[in-house]
Amino acid sequence: PAQIVIVEDPTVTISNTAQTLCQSTTIENICVIASGGTGAYQYQWWESINGGGWSVATTGTGTNTNCYTPQNSTVNITQYYCVINSEGEGCEVLSDTATVEVVPGPTFTTQPQDSSVCIDGSLTIKVEYTNGTGNPIYQWYQNSTCDSIGATQCTGIGFNTNTYTPNTSIPGTTYYYCTIDLPDGGCDIIASQCAEISVVPDPTIDIQPLSTDTICEGGTINIPLSVSHTQGTGVGNTTYQWYEGVFPNGSIATGTGATTENYTPITDNLTVGIYQYYAIIYFDGNNCDSAVSNPAQIVIVEDPTVTISNT
Repeated sequence: PAQIVIVEDPTVTISNTAQTLCQSTTIENICVIASGGTGAYQYQWWESINGGGWSVATTGTGTNTNCYTPQNSTVNITQYYCVINSEGEGCEVLSDTATVEVVPGPTFTTQPQDSSVCIDGSLTIKVEYTNGTGNPIYQWYQNSTCDSIGATQCTGIGFNTNTYTPNTSIPGTTYYYCTIDLPDGGCDIIASQCAEISVVPDPTIDIQPLSTDTICEGGTINIPLSVSHTQGTGVGNTTYQWYEGVFPNGSIATGTGATTENYTPITDNLTVGIYQYYAIIYFDGNNCDSAVSNPAQIVIVEDPTVTISNT
């Protein structure tokens, strides 16, 4: 007698049906496990690149084995499936598809920027990136130089986000940079450029106006009142304004140079008395206080009188 044995078609399961990873990083094999059918199994992998037609898989390795290693060097989306045949006539099964998306590695689109600020000023630095895959892990670092060697992890506000608030309570220069890790896609950790953050003392005045000058009625001072701020204090552009009166209730001064370092008040129309002046130096930098000079006093006295004898 001739006996024909009919068995069920083989069945198959497939692993790693969805992978998204950075270009050139380690990739997981796609494997199939067949059962049923009869005899040994034969494998053939097929692929479709970026939605195109199906063809025998050639971009990776292992096209005739149960485990296929997809390519990871070219940015694209590739689908794979495996055709499994066993020795029995008509014993064939197709696996489900597996999708592998290879994306470019992350790069920065926004770098942290250098900045100068007065003590206790409000300041943030930020980074932004594109590409990569998965959830980012941010970490900010600080150092006395722009170098990863010797850098320490920041612990202030936003140290593990894309926006960090540096400490501005102590004068000095500190360098900050941020790393971004995308472990889900096996992407390389990227490090930003350094931001140089200079914290400077609030402005002080190093040259004060002459404290007292005495002139006769109708006269003008010989040397202008002068003021300047200490170098290395204050941030930004400076604006000078002289005032007549007693700080803080003075009125904007008139005269020559009322908005400069050197000021000559109008005194030729003043009567006998004591007149006070002061200057304020304003800074438009971040959180900088204004610097107020010491008062300058101009004393106006009567002109001398004279008598003559033996006229």
